[in-house]
Amino acid sequence: MRIVLRIIAVGVGLVVVLTMLLIVQLGMSGRLMALVRSGALALGLATAVGWLMTLSVGPVAAVQLWRLQRIGLLAGAVMCAVTVGYYVVGLVFFRAPKAPLWPILGAMAVNGALLAL
Repeated sequence: MRIVLRIIAVGVGLVVVLTMLLIVQLGMSGRLMALVRSGALALGLATAVGWLMTLSVGPVAAVQLWRLQRIGLLAGAVMCAVTVGYYVVGLVFFRAPKAPLWPILGAMAVNGALLAL
């Protein structure tokens, strides 16, 4: 189980780094402001809250999971639960008619499995 928790810790750390890179990339290309100004204000706000949670809770979860501390499990579970909720709400209320379904379901399945673990 120790190895599994450390693999998850590395995965969470990778998610934090990739989220930071995505935010920087969107900011430098000007698409971050386009997201803020778009008509889907609720979706943009939910995305920003998710990014903030990932950048604040994610490092704690990664480090504490690596150290095999119980707070890391709690932080990781909160991240996965919020992510599953984000994708469920996005799927039900904000999905564009031609948006691909499989990436959404895949993200829900991975986060749901991690939450169950």
